[in-house]
Amino acid sequence: MMNYRIYLDDERNPTTPGKWTVVRSYDEFVQTIEESGLPYEISFDNDLGNDQLEGYDCAKWLVNTKRFDLRKLIVNVHSANPKAPDNIYKLIDNWNKMVEKFGTDYVPEVEFDND
Repeated sequence: MMNYRIYLDDERNPTTPGKWTVVRSYDEFVQTIEESGLPYEISFDNDLGNDQLEGYDCAKWLVNTKRFDLRKLIVNVHSANPKAPDNIYKLIDNWNKMVEKFGTDYVPEVEFDND
């Protein structure tokens, strides 16, 4: 993990102390991690604007595309969407259980999702 934090939100800025790398969209999230590596902390918003991929899609990208070991990642969800925290936390928690048991090379027969 790299020594930086990502704050994913299409409108708001972080209110918690410290330095954050603010990203406003799914594409910017992916680009930042591709260029800088996995941060040690991510704060997710879910609803990133009309017709845009969501914070949940960003979490799915970490799991399904990058297959990162997320067991030490600090995860926060600051979304106003009442279902978003549970969905994002469960997705990452379930993935971490799979990594613990099988490692990051495990490839399920279907895309890993919380649903």
